[in-house]
Amino acid sequence: MKKNFKYAIFILVTFVTMMCAVVTVGAFNKNKTSVSVPENVKTVNLNGSVMVTWENSSNADGYVVYRQEKNVKKVVGKVTNGNRKIYIDKSVVSGGKYNYTVSAYKKNAQSVESKYSRNIYLSVPKITSFTVARGGMVINWDEVKGAESYTVYRSNGRKNEVIANLNAGNCTYKDTGVLQGEKYRYAVVANNTGYKSGYQCKTSPVYVAAPKLKSTVNGNGYISVSWYPVFKADKYKVYRKVDNSQWSCIGTFSGENTTIQDKNVVNGKVYTYTVRTVDGNNFSGFDGNGIDGKYVDVPKNIKVYNSNNCLSVNWASVENATKYAVYRKDNKNANWKYLGETTTTTFADKNVQNGEEYTYTVRARGENGGFSWFLAGTKLMALKAPALTLNCTPDSVMLSWSEMETATEYYLYRKAEGAKNWTCIRIIKGTDTPYFADKNVSAGKTYTYTIKQVRGNVSGSYNAKGYATKYYAAPTVDSKLSPNGILLIWNKAPVGTGYEIDRMTESNKKWIKFATVNGISTVKYTDSKATYGEMNYYRIRVTGSNLVSYSTSVYGIDPNKPAVALTYDDGPYTPVTNRILDVLEKYDSRATFFVVGSRVNTYADCIKREAALGCEIANHTYNHKILTSANNDVIRSEIQRTNDAVKKITGKAPTIVRAPGGSVNARVKSVVGYPLVNWSVDTLDWKNSGGVVSIVKNNVRDGSIVLMHDLYGSTASATEVLVPWLVSEGYQLVTVTELMELKGIYMEAGEFYTQAY
Repeated sequence: MKKNFKYAIFILVTFVTMMCAVVTVGAFNKNKTSVSVPENVKTVNLNGSVMVTWENSSNADGYVVYRQEKNVKKVVGKVTNGNRKIYIDKSVVSGGKYNYTVSAYKKNAQSVESKYSRNIYLSVPKITSFTVARGGMVINWDEVKGAESYTVYRSNGRKNEVIANLNAGNCTYKDTGVLQGEKYRYAVVANNTGYKSGYQCKTSPVYVAAPKLKSTVNGNGYISVSWYPVFKADKYKVYRKVDNSQWSCIGTFSGENTTIQDKNVVNGKVYTYTVRTVDGNNFSGFDGNGIDGKYVDVPKNIKVYNSNNCLSVNWASVENATKYAVYRKDNKNANWKYLGETTTTTFADKNVQNGEEYTYTVRARGENGGFSWFLAGTKLMALKAPALTLNCTPDSVMLSWSEMETATEYYLYRKAEGAKNWTCIRIIKGTDTPYFADKNVSAGKTYTYTIKQVRGNVSGSYNAKGYATKYYAAPTVDSKLSPNGILLIWNKAPVGTGYEIDRMTESNKKWIKFATVNGISTVKYTDSKATYGEMNYYRIRVTGSNLVSYSTSVYGIDPNKPAVALTYDDGPYTPVTNRILDVLEKYDSRATFFVVGSRVNTYADCIKREAALGCEIANHTYNHKILTSANNDVIRSEIQRTNDAVKKITGKAPTIVRAPGGSVNARVKSVVGYPLVNWSVDTLDWKNSGGVVSIVKNNVRDGSIVLMHDLYGSTASATEVLVPWLVSEGYQLVTVTELMELKGIYMEAGEFYTQAY
């Protein structure tokens, strides 16, 4: 009840007071000139005060300034000069909310109050410090009570600009838009719902940019520290700390340097680096986190060698290394290629090509997480082990290998049964045929072989396990012509389950299996599909073993076509023999030359050519003696001396004989020791040079043996006519031995033959 009463009294008093004021003013102005009300009242926050301004007519003598705060209004000041329309209110508090009004007066008259102008006073943010930091200038200021945000201004003397708007509570800002060597003026303004504080400008120190750290790289005995250059940098100071200790300066370096080597490092330690820029007497900030350098020693004593068809790399161990990374480069790739990692000090690079040179280097990974630098590397040519094949031949273990163009030599090694160490059994030049027959073997014994190639002073790889075989003598094989094709005959193999027969021809220089024989008791086979018109080569491989025969060869002749053997006695004689050989070669034909031994050395080139064209070189005695008139020793001498002369040139002795004049008797047959061959068509070319062609045309038939002599030019001329004619008539021109075998006649020593029909 008391409270309500007091409130009613307050209302009543207030009402009476206001009415009195109105009456008084009205009475005061009743007889006086009125004063206009101030208009457009505005407030602006200054540093420590609020500036109030207004507009008014010129008849005022002065002004009264009112301020209302939290429902309390009071006069805060008077302006006694009617022309001065400004008042500075210094009795303000930051964050205070004020309403200002102004009334004008003249003598005893006073206007009503103007419309009010609202204001929130905000103190000027005081910039307390500048810090030259990494990447910018840091500005700090005092917090302003009542501020909801701050606006940061920057001036470089040419341009003023707002550089940031920050929420209250943020009293620091990093200006990243500054330039090296420049200083700036900054101001900060506090804001609250559209009201701003005043401001004070303050000049910053010269900005010096801090270097941006680039990298640390482990070297051989040092850590290389790099950073990006700073424009106008005079110098750089480099700092280091070890295991999180305090920063210490390790050197001051010219502004031209952006990389230094710290050689005062220890394997396994972690070093942290940072850099400051020096520009005259000004210093930049720095990266407080720095950049780590984890030093690890470089692996040394790198060695490379060929081993087991790879290049093996080894090196000296590095203390506290957890792993090693291996790198390679070659002549085609100049950059290092990562190969892999290992926890040991050895690495086998299996992906190498024979004859290529490779360079290797190694880096160590430390327990501290660092990765070492690497040495220039060690180079070596990869020399792979040739692939070695072992075959048991009739009298040896035949070693053959893939020929390597890079090899200057091959080293062959063997371990006999029960031996522990390798023994070098042969060094073979790289240009030699890649075969070797080890004849120092015994049946039933096991032998192990390996091979390496060598190039100059570089030793190649070899198969450490080697290639083993138990030696057994392989079958020997012979080949003959037969009426059904080429007949192959061999001896029974000591082991195995059967035979595989390979054939190679002159036109296809590759062994091809074309027949299989089951069981090792069958030791014959007729090849009815041989290639006719060229040499056929054969070998026998024993299935279930590595036994391989030596090869045999025979010229392929079609058994279904007629064949004739042209024979020439008493030569050779170059002017005639070569003409005969020319036409034979042209028509892919052969003949048999019964040579006189005493002429062989004189006309050795003819003998060589006859053999090269597949012709048969037969024996016609050494001095052309009539054998029926000679004693046994002379007969043997005549035959043997001729055989020796021919074998010396061709490597093969004749296997058939023609007695001079065709004179043969029982004694001659028994003493000669070879099949004796005469003729079925005698051309009489030695006395009837013009009738040779007609004699042959009138008398020749399938299986004929034709007699001529390669001493007469007329015989060569006749041959030049006969050979194309015979071929056109469908005849195959073959040797005597081929003709006999083709017809199923296998000549025997001491027997006499004149035709093959």
